[in-house]
Amino acid sequence: MAKRDSYFLSLSYFLFFAALGIFLPYFNLYCYHLNFSAKQIGFLSAATALARMVSPIFWAYWADHVWKRKKISVLTSLASAIVFFFCLFITNFKTMLAGIFLYGFFRTAIVPLLEASTWETIDTSGGEYGKIRLWGSVGFILSSLASGWLLDRLPLAFALYGIAVLTFALFFVSLSLPQDLPQKTEHRKENHFFAFLMKPSMAIFILVCVLMQISHGTYYGFYTIYMEQLGFSRTLVGSSWALSVICEIILMARYQRWFHKTSPVLIMIISCFVAAWRWWVMSYTQSLAFILLAQCAHAFTYAAFHVASLTYLNQVTPLNLRNSGQGFLNGISYGFGGMIGLGISGTFYESWGAQELFRISGFFSFWAGGFAILHAFIPFKPKTLPADQR
Repeated sequence: MAKRDSYFLSLSYFLFFAALGIFLPYFNLYCYHLNFSAKQIGFLSAATALARMVSPIFWAYWADHVWKRKKISVLTSLASAIVFFFCLFITNFKTMLAGIFLYGFFRTAIVPLLEASTWETIDTSGGEYGKIRLWGSVGFILSSLASGWLLDRLPLAFALYGIAVLTFALFFVSLSLPQDLPQKTEHRKENHFFAFLMKPSMAIFILVCVLMQISHGTYYGFYTIYMEQLGFSRTLVGSSWALSVICEIILMARYQRWFHKTSPVLIMIISCFVAAWRWWVMSYTQSLAFILLAQCAHAFTYAAFHVASLTYLNQVTPLNLRNSGQGFLNGISYGFGGMIGLGISGTFYESWGAQELFRISGFFSFWAGGFAILHAFIPFKPKTLPADQR
């Protein structure tokens, strides 16, 4: 059963991030070719980030309250597929804004529930998070490479068709995800989520994650457009995205072997300063060689930081708050932080340009590293697994 559960979790990550591997590089470019302005594209990106802030918290809190995580996963994956199907026919900005918000509201509920299910499977049956999660990165790289090659030969609208197909496939796979483990009443009532969030260590941890995501705003929102403006082909742009994810996959696959004795907070500190270096490199060069070198840093700025932050969260989160913890981290960091970062880049891209925005991104990462160092001096008490679930 454990192997079967790991298989469907890995496949769910694969399909989710395969769709993202097309959406992230090419949806904004698709809107750009619909003659949406940079500010409108920024608002579309911010709308997805707003959904990413509200949705995971809402759905994950509900999952903890009624303990129906699998049913919620199936519902949200189906709803996101239906909504995106209608987005295929939208060319008006306001309608697209509404559609993409709804798509994000349902779609972004899936990941924190997957994360909670994965850590639950690891706690009860063993395994390594990185080796399950890396299949999401594999899906991303394969779809970004394939779409980059195809979109040099086909109309850009085909990118949306690929997203729709992958989103519907995810719904069918969600039907086979692991069932929720039963929780005894005394375990479910022994902790309160908002009291947990008020701990100083948690507040600083969340701040670090938010700042780190703000720093990625220009990259996620305008990297593809910036590369096209520099004259690089879509195949090369897709390949550069793929390079970053290859580095991400390698680190996730080896994370346990390389860093199992290293504090996750220390990994977060290192990742923040690597991110600052990455964005400052992007701000001072138009050389393809240096841009590709900066893309390799994605191994730390995303993969190492992501695994370390979730490892830390899993260590300190009470079992009955697992869904809420994952949902809150996803909503506040990727959602709120992403919304701020994308909003800044969308508002000022035309007047300031990508290089100035990357320079500002570097300062956000630098401050994230500073707060991560502060966090290292605040002790935390790891949660323990009840004896009846070991």
